[in-house]
Amino acid sequence: MTHLLLALSGAALGGFLATLGEYWIHRGMHNKMMLSKRHADHHRQGEGQGVFWEFFDYSIGSLVGVGALAGADYAWLTGGWLFGGALGGVVAHAIFAAWAHQAQHEDARLCPWMTMPVHFVHHKLGQSRHNFGISVDWWDKVFGTYKYDPQWRRFVDETAPRRAFWQVDWRDNRRPAS
Repeated sequence: MTHLLLALSGAALGGFLATLGEYWIHRGMHNKMMLSKRHADHHRQGEGQGVFWEFFDYSIGSLVGVGALAGADYAWLTGGWLFGGALGGVVAHAIFAAWAHQAQHEDARLCPWMTMPVHFVHHKLGQSRHNFGISVDWWDKVFGTYKYDPQWRRFVDETAPRRAFWQVDWRDNRRPAS
């Protein structure tokens, strides 16, 4: 039972810290020193790259966080259960964040756990200094970068059929640039 509690605690900690990493990495991408051509192109195009490729990108960022957690695990005390759980939590977050990112580019109505789908609004209103969250909005609220727009729904096509959660682009099906 102790091992299960350690693994579940690690998963919760890993997932929670991954949301923080997601926020700070995205916020850093809007800093002039970290703004890459790829991220600038992403904002120009206003599209996701498919859940699979988003997951690949989030996984790379998550590995940094897992490395930090490995140092804090004291595996010799927990037998690696805390680290293993944290790894599972970070991977689960990477899958969820990849899906949430793609969903907000395709149909923001798929994210009802947020008062306002922050990544969707971040793009639609060109907010380079606000709403850096992707899977959650609480870090924007904590760090003062949450900017609520009561009219955000004006950008949502309410006449379009509501998609099911699995009906997002799982692969990158964008047409290649000609």
